Amino acid sequence: MSHYPGTERPDLAWDREALARNYASLGWFSPPAARPEPHYPSIKPSLVELTVALHGLAHDEASRAAFLADAAGYADRFRLTAVQRAALIALDTHAIVAMGAHPLVPFLANMQVERQRRGRRLDTGKNDR
Repeated sequence: MSHYPGTERPDLAWDREALARNYASLGWFSPPAARPEPHYPSIKPSLVELTVALHGLAHDEASRAAFLADAAGYADRFRLTAVQRAALIALDTHAIVAMGAHPLVPFLANMQVERQRRGRRLDTGKNDR
């Protein structure tokens, strides 16, 4: 039995060929299979603001620029707990994942921030971090 809706095998199948046409009768009478858990878990309500902040860093160059200019100011745009705020400012991916965020979200945010930070250093000749 398949795990995807609409792809279950029928419990009964009958086919015949008549005058170069194919006819088939299919029947399902078994109860539907349990749906699998989604690959990506739903976001915990307590992590929505942190996730929005991280998505901004991962996907928006202006958000990354604001974060690089003033990480605390960027964090203050969101309703975060003190622990979430500190983890966001430090981009502590391990702490963010430990809170229950999907690992891909902080990973992408950190990767894009570091990429933009390196590009900024190359453009200005700075070696700050």
